[in-house]
Amino acid sequence: MTIEYPIWLDYKTWSTSRWKCALGRRGLSMPMKVAVKYGVVEPSSLLLDFGCGRGEDLEHLQKLDISCVGFDPYWKYDLALLQPTDCISCIYVINTIESAIERTEVLQYCWELTRRSLVVAIRTDGKGEGLTRVGTYQKYYSQAEFRSFIAQSIGVVRVEFPKSGIAFIHKK
Repeated sequence: MTIEYPIWLDYKTWSTSRWKCALGRRGLSMPMKVAVKYGVVEPSSLLLDFGCGRGEDLEHLQKLDISCVGFDPYWKYDLALLQPTDCISCIYVINTIESAIERTEVLQYCWELTRRSLVVAIRTDGKGEGLTRVGTYQKYYSQAEFRSFIAQSIGVVRVEFPKSGIAFIHKK
């Protein structure tokens, strides 16, 4: 059986250099710190970091004995990792996608792979959208737009917003 993957998983189809948004970090990203603090990401379950960039969060989570794997269309391309997983994080991915349709598809795709919880983080520190000086795209959301985006993309679900720009979306 051949599995068909979305075309947007191929970075060669992107109209901007999204991979340039993958920042180097010395510690856990703020959204991942919040997810660990609230127990959404925990050692007893597996996390798939969708759009993990260079994988810094993965390295820091492993030091906390949290089982995790990462997929990134540019930096860590391994389609075998795209399997149903207890918890999925999609941190600062949605806001780098130029197409509104693709942003919705990415959220829906992550939701379909999620068994228990989906952690989503977006940029809320600016207004509007457009190209940055390095040629990447950024879509800035207000908190209300973020809530609406989730509701319109995956429907009525149990969602927690522990901090501006961060959502924990639960299946149960």
